[in-house]
Amino acid sequence: MAPNQPIETLDISLMIAAENDPKQRAFLIVLHNINLSLEANTTTVKEISEKLESHLEAFNQHTEEDQKWVNQGRGAWKIVAWVIGIAQVLATGAWVQQRMDMAALDQTVRKELIEHARTDSRMDSLEKSFQNHISETIKK
Repeated sequence: MAPNQPIETLDISLMIAAENDPKQRAFLIVLHNINLSLEANTTTVKEISEKLESHLEAFNQHTEEDQKWVNQGRGAWKIVAWVIGIAQVLATGAWVQQRMDMAALDQTVRKELIEHARTDSRMDSLEKSFQNHISETIKK
């Protein structure tokens, strides 16, 4: 084994075949199995990490889109609230104006009724006077 040679370039299976000592050979076989397991584990962890990263990106994108919808909904509710508020103010103003117009109309109608009653009483008085005058004229 060369001291400057990286571990990745060592072929443990060649070392196992070249080893004559059974204890060393068993040790190399165990090391080789551990190495293979670690390589498989590293590959699996890398694949899982890549999948998790893609899921995290998709989740973040989905969360951002949902947040946009929520913000748009909040904005829409604010607009709806303002529109309803303005409509209520306008409706209240129209109701107050209508009430004032109805009160003025009621006063006008009452005045007209009083004036009509006065006119009727005057007409009745004149008719009675005229009838009395005619009756007296006829009697003479």
